[in-house]
Amino acid sequence: MKIAVASSDGIVVNRHFGRADKFYIYEKEDENIRFLEVRWGLAFCRNGEHEEIELKNAVELIDDCRVLLVLQIGSVPKDLLFHNNTVTYCVKGYVEDVLKLVNNSNHGGN
Repeated sequence: MKIAVASSDGIVVNRHFGRADKFYIYEKEDENIRFLEVRWGLAFCRNGEHEEIELKNAVELIDDCRVLLVLQIGSVPKDLLFHNNTVTYCVKGYVEDVLKLVNNSNHGGN
């Protein structure tokens, strides 16, 4: 299972989904989590306004990830991700610590 993390530096979960220009991608296999890559995108939120195509592009950028960790996310992108089988967690903290929590959860809610 792949996990996308919205972070400016890969150290702290600190990006709103619409303001993230990159996602750190991890893979969870059994109890192990390893870093795979950074995926660059386009921050599409401009003071609450966005183009629909930019939103869809951001969702497609992480379409193979089953979990998304963000600081915040709006209801529209959250719903799009949910329909794409991606569970969203709004969290704050160090990526390493948050990944441990996700590793111990059952990924039941959005």
